[in-house]
Amino acid sequence: FVKIENQWVNGVVVSATTPTCTANSSFPYVQEFTSASLPTCWTKTSTHSNVSWTLGTGNGSGAPGSAHSGSYIAYCKITTEDLIGNQAYLITEPMDLSGLQEGAHLNFWFTNTKLAGCQDVLTVAYRSSYGEDWTPITDGTFSQNTSSWTEVNLNLDNISDYYQIAFISTVNKGKGICLDDITIRSGRISISAPTQNNPAIKLYPNPAKENVTFVINGNDSQTDFMIFDITGRLVSNGSMNGNEAKTVSLKDFKSGTYFVKFTNSDFNKTETLIIR
Repeated sequence: FVKIENQWVNGVVVSATTPTCTANSSFPYVQEFTSASLPTCWTKTSTHSNVSWTLGTGNGSGAPGSAHSGSYIAYCKITTEDLIGNQAYLITEPMDLSGLQEGAHLNFWFTNTKLAGCQDVLTVAYRSSYGEDWTPITDGTFSQNTSSWTEVNLNLDNISDYYQIAFISTVNKGKGICLDDITIRSGRISISAPTQNNPAIKLYPNPAKENVTFVINGNDSQTDFMIFDITGRLVSNGSMNGNEAKTVSLKDFKSGTYFVKFTNSDFNKTETLIIR
């Protein structure tokens, strides 16, 4: 076992740096990936030497066929089953967000195309100081088939004077996760109230100990759920029909913070679950 980004994992560090870069304080910050080299002060790590983010003009699978803009993208994919479940981290340069009085949000474009039933998972996480554990951003886990360039906006929590974002790919032998046109802007985006396509989701009890029950009000479709630990690792998944209550056993879960992502054809939401 080796220590990667302040966490013990079974793997190796592909590349990493100590905090030698001055935090960027000029916004909006835009990263369009203009060459096959990592942008200045960006870093990457992974849990296996053969799993890594790469910069190139395509990911070799034709999904997508071209960059969202310009010529280059960042992508992560595997082609052999023995690497399934490993994770690769693409980490931004440090940002000084302390001067953004109205908060900040992240904007980016991505694809995540399924292959023969295999789906990779993208988790977007942050840390507010160097060496701190990564915390997944609210609504920042993406596990649905996304075959065309799709825009994402996420509010950034707990902004600080040394803030970094990690794009974490959990590889499952899909066609790979691709990123382009990453932007950080001042201000927080508005979050709409629950509607038919953004239903109210209840987790109870929460905090939980032995079991947790999920209920989705105003939902008529089958919904898939995925439970991720604080590092973005998928630890459990399942499905539920319409408004039915779904109870999940937690007997094999360690105490801590988890994130439950609910997805169907109409919505995509992530809720926080505390296990004691």
